[in-house]
Amino acid sequence: MLNLFGLFNLFFVFVVFLEAGSFENFKKREIHTFREYHNVDDMEFSSYLKKEWFGYSQEELLEYYLASKPEFITPSLKTFMKPVGPIFSIRLPKLQKQIDPPLYKPKQSNIKLDFFGTKLWFNSPPISNYVFYPKSKDGVAIFFKNIATSQYYSLVDSIEKTSKELKLNDWAKYLLIKRIAQQIYDDSDRVKLLSWFIFNKLGYDVKVGLHEKHIVLLFFSEQKVYQTPYYKFGNKNYFVLDNYLKGRLGLVYTYKKNYPTAKKAFDFSLKTLPLFTKNIRTKTIVFVENGKEYRIDYKYNTNIVKFLSTYPQVETKIYLQAAFSLNLYRELASALKKYTREKKASEAINFVLHFVQKGFNYKVDEKQFGRQKMMFAQESLHYESSDCEDRVVLFSYLIKHLFGISVVSVKYSDHMVAGLYIPIGGDSIKKGSRKFVIADPTYVNSNIGQGMAKYRGVKPVEVVSY
Repeated sequence: MLNLFGLFNLFFVFVVFLEAGSFENFKKREIHTFREYHNVDDMEFSSYLKKEWFGYSQEELLEYYLASKPEFITPSLKTFMKPVGPIFSIRLPKLQKQIDPPLYKPKQSNIKLDFFGTKLWFNSPPISNYVFYPKSKDGVAIFFKNIATSQYYSLVDSIEKTSKELKLNDWAKYLLIKRIAQQIYDDSDRVKLLSWFIFNKLGYDVKVGLHEKHIVLLFFSEQKVYQTPYYKFGNKNYFVLDNYLKGRLGLVYTYKKNYPTAKKAFDFSLKTLPLFTKNIRTKTIVFVENGKEYRIDYKYNTNIVKFLSTYPQVETKIYLQAAFSLNLYRELASALKKYTREKKASEAINFVLHFVQKGFNYKVDEKQFGRQKMMFAQESLHYESSDCEDRVVLFSYLIKHLFGISVVSVKYSDHMVAGLYIPIGGDSIKKGSRKFVIADPTYVNSNIGQGMAKYRGVKPVEVVSY
């Protein structure tokens, strides 16, 4: 007859057997934990993960606007503005031929992805049977040890090489790593654990935490991410990107020390566009100015737009400073040059302002997307509708590159306009010692120097230089 201690052991083995899926998988997993680590960092960090974890309270969610944007904006009365300034001549950049890079493909590959229209291959080590049990810090340590003693480096190396070839920024890497992990595991906890491991190996300061026995990933970023749970560790903010728009998360338990080589902040900046396979769409924008019809024709890669549409709401400067397709810009510049030839500065700038005002329908993000969504300039050119901040981003890009004018975005509690550093009278704001003339791409029929009356004398919430 079994004694009480024997019954307990039998029950424990039975539970572990169920969690592992089969006794054979469980046995393989346990044998695997005795293999040697590939480096000292992995061995020491695996041991550290078993030590004390601490609870951290969530900070208040960041809100992009303090009030709801108006669902309708009454157009301005048309006013005549006397042409002033020198005659601008828009310069066109040379056509740029995009050569598809020779994509890195492992000798063996068991993962194939369609990543925004681009076919990618990866080879995963035999880790698909690794389980996350128990669902605690000990389980995290066991999972880390299993992955760290596998042949993981070939997968990490291929992700790094592919990222360089496709010029992927950090957000694109986040999406790619998540997609790869989802090909290996069918539950979100293990997807996050593998993603965490890979990001640490790539040098990113990413922590893993526990919330109600499930995994959360905490990404250190120096940039703001709105409507996303985040936690403070000293003076550093860690964002739970997987919980964007899902409301509050609450208490999270995690460790203090980072993986030794994981020091990089997650950067949402888009300094270069990814080299995704082209899926070209042609579009024409028609608008009427002073009784005359104008047409702006251009082509763009829809795969880039699909990628941009995945972004969470981040801070303004990321959208203002984002890369833009040189060939797309050339087509826009060519069309605008045709219509602004021999015009003085104020006329040319107003023409571009009116193009952005009248070329798109006005619709607030909540009506169009169900959430606050600031669009990159190339996204605005894809959609039929946009609202204030989207138009400021597009207008600012065009003004800066067509005319070489310094631009700022001016955000109020429920609206955004642009400010131009030009010697023209009218409504203006100051940033430092410089005066910027207001240009409102949402206030239809308005000219430069003409803002809506309700914002005159109102201190902006934020002014961002471009």
